[in-house]
Amino acid sequence: MGADERGIEGDKDIVGGACLKVETLTHWPLESDYILFIDESGTKDINDLGEKGEYPILVLCGCLIKKDSYSILVEKFLNIKKSFWPPDGKFKNRRVCFISHEIRKRKGPFGPAWLPEDKKLLFYENINVTVSNTNFKIITSIIDKQKLTERYKIPAVPYDLSFKFVLERVCMFLRKKNKKAAIVIESRGKKDNLELLALYNHFMNRGTEYIQSYELRKHLTGLFFVPKWDSEGKSYPGVELADLCAYPLGCWYLNRPSKASEVIIPKLLNYPEYKGYGCKTFP
Repeated sequence: MGADERGIEGDKDIVGGACLKVETLTHWPLESDYILFIDESGTKDINDLGEKGEYPILVLCGCLIKKDSYSILVEKFLNIKKSFWPPDGKFKNRRVCFISHEIRKRKGPFGPAWLPEDKKLLFYENINVTVSNTNFKIITSIIDKQKLTERYKIPAVPYDLSFKFVLERVCMFLRKKNKKAAIVIESRGKKDNLELLALYNHFMNRGTEYIQSYELRKHLTGLFFVPKWDSEGKSYPGVELADLCAYPLGCWYLNRPSKASEVIIPKLLNYPEYKGYGCKTFP
């Protein structure tokens, strides 16, 4: 993968009768034309509607990117980090990681001591320009948890719904192109990872209402987990990109658009006719 791209770590587990190998990778995943980097905004708890009920949604954001475009993204993100946290883009002995929540709340390396107001605005501009100029597509699912509980007596698990919707749409895209993709997602702990592996295997074995299992297996090459930082303190630019996109997508859905959402919305797959393609909202 590039000099500053990190391996993809995880476990080998047998879940739901299927064996899925999640291992350390030092190169682009084998036979994969794309990687779909996934991150979320909001929680999977259906009763968690955010502070004062102001964020009643779960956003699952997938950023679909080719190898050459990813290499460019890695270089550009690293250049931003070196520029604002010289000389090597590190903060407290590890690489600065673009975490949306910390950026918004001005925590860690994004605090006023390190990014005073003038530098903060320049940093935002650098991020927006880089995201705008990077060649990738967004496939996202937004679950309105409040509407879900109002409409259904026994509502489905929001994360499970989101994951299924994203898998279906990326598979439909890959089917048209006759291409393959690996899925990379931030590790959230062994229990949560195993639950997601079980869900992934369920779809690989049984398909969904719209995509047959053999098609999913044909176009999806694996599910891999990564931490925010590896053992050397280096971060994962693809997951950072998905993190940066997820929250602005949620704010856009809630009619609270920002400069970031203006940059991100045109990245939705099949934009401007993105509904049902690059963005699935439910219910």
